[in-house]
Amino acid sequence: MRTLTMLRCSSRRGQALMEFALVLPLFILLVMIIVDFGRAIWTYNAISNMAREGARYGIISTNDEPSIYNRAKALAPDNSFQNTCNGSVPNRICVTLPSPRTPPGQVVVDIHYRFVPITPLIANLIGGNGYIDMAATSKMTVEY
Repeated sequence: MRTLTMLRCSSRRGQALMEFALVLPLFILLVMIIVDFGRAIWTYNAISNMAREGARYGIISTNDEPSIYNRAKALAPDNSFQNTCNGSVPNRICVTLPSPRTPPGQVVVDIHYRFVPITPLIANLIGGNGYIDMAATSKMTVEY
C-alpha cells in the first residue's frame, strides 16, 4: 500500500516538471518581448529628447550647425550618429537652420535611428531586415 502512494507522488512530480518544461520557453519569450518593447520605448524617448534639446540649443544662441549636432549627439543612446541629411544613412542627425538667423525663422532638428531588437524571433516577426526605423523631429522658432 505504501509503495503505491509513493508511486503516485512520484508521477505527480514528473507531471509538474513536464508542465514547467512546456511553459518555461513561452514565459522566457514573453519576458524578452517585454524587455524589447521597453528598450524600444526608451530609445524613442532618447531620440525625441535629442531632437528637442538640439533645437532648443539652436534657438537660444547663435550656434552653428556643428555645435547643434554635437549638443544633440551628446544625448545619443549610442555613438553611431552622423551629421548628414542623406536619407541612405540609417542613424543620422539633420540640422536645418533658417537662412537669415532672425525671428521668426525655425531651427529644425530631424533624427533617424535604426533600432534592432535583441530577441531574434521579434526581429523576424517585424519583417524587413529585423530592425525598426524610428524618427523624431523638433521645430522651434528663433527668439533672439
